[in-house]
Amino acid sequence: MSAMVQPRSVPDARVALVHDSFTQWGGAERVAAVFHRMFPEAPIYTIAVNRNVLPPEMAGAEFRTSFLQHWPGMPDLCAFKRYLPLLPKAAESLRVEGFDLVLSSSSAFAHGARIPGRSHVAYIHNTMRFAWDYADYMRDVPWPGVVKAVGRMAVPSLQAWDRGAGRRPGMLLANSRVVAERIGRRWGRAAAVLPPPVDVEGIPVSFRPRRYFCVLSRLIPYKRIDLAIAAAAMAGERLVIVGDGPDLPRLRAMAGPRVSFAGRVSEAEKRRILGEAHALVMPGVEDFGMVSVEANAAGTPVLAQAAGGALDSQRPGLTGVLTSGGSPEAFAAGLREIRAAAWDRGAIRTHAERFSVRAFRLGMTRNLRQWQEAGGERALDARFQFA
Repeated sequence: MSAMVQPRSVPDARVALVHDSFTQWGGAERVAAVFHRMFPEAPIYTIAVNRNVLPPEMAGAEFRTSFLQHWPGMPDLCAFKRYLPLLPKAAESLRVEGFDLVLSSSSAFAHGARIPGRSHVAYIHNTMRFAWDYADYMRDVPWPGVVKAVGRMAVPSLQAWDRGAGRRPGMLLANSRVVAERIGRRWGRAAAVLPPPVDVEGIPVSFRPRRYFCVLSRLIPYKRIDLAIAAAAMAGERLVIVGDGPDLPRLRAMAGPRVSFAGRVSEAEKRRILGEAHALVMPGVEDFGMVSVEANAAGTPVLAQAAGGALDSQRPGLTGVLTSGGSPEAFAAGLREIRAAAWDRGAIRTHAERFSVRAFRLGMTRNLRQWQEAGGERALDARFQFA
């Protein structure tokens, strides 16, 4: 990890952080970790914490959890999903009071924390997926069909809660244009776009020989890893799949001899795999897709659909190839195009630096200033500086 300094701010300012939960470790949790590095003394309010998933840098963080933390099965991820109807109430039960600035990192619940005044700045990774995209979200949950049918009955109330919760923060920041569009359509609010912070500085550009294509992802159905497997078979290419998840047995069954599964790997091994890949294949439509920027930081191009966060993170022809559709045929053609092209690893790396942690902190400062100047907000002291 690159070194962080405490942001310049109002002397003795009281800052709090809020995040949905730490029951798994993904892109949203990495953003929450960056907030923690920016404000290491700030307490972190969250529904539940599974300390087994935390990286060493989070071990000393002060967590303040909801009533669900010690319920049966918690804080295991599967148990967390079983308590879905209670999660909005759990977020609202967090007593986040007496702070000059509250930063939340939200994929579903943190933006709904009840925070007095207008000091709440919410960074939105997505609107609540299981409220607005219930079928896709529940596809990987091993519940009986009748239980999923009952859960579907809660969708209208979850949508209503999400819409109301989206009106609570003083300012909304979206991680991509597609998420900002969802916020406008579902919550009726405008959100500034600020790409998430990626630890570009900690990933050296690689000049190793290219050996295979790779996928780095949680193995769940909506990530569409099956599409990458089918495309690699059509193009006759090797594919290395990094990650774990409930879709692993199905993916193994359909994979041929040129597909290998690496499971979970260390950060050092992840960097090596990215550095030796012809390209990172990102077959699903991502809200942003931080791993695509990590690949670019290593000098590796990306193959993705021309949709979602890839439209913000990638420049076709410079950093990779964007397909016009999500079919195996389209991705197989993309694999061939990447193999046939000459890629400038240094230029790819330079592009990735636009999404560094420093760039994110500069963006946070700029957006805070614009918000206060445009709306006359004085809840946050203008001297807060993140750069």
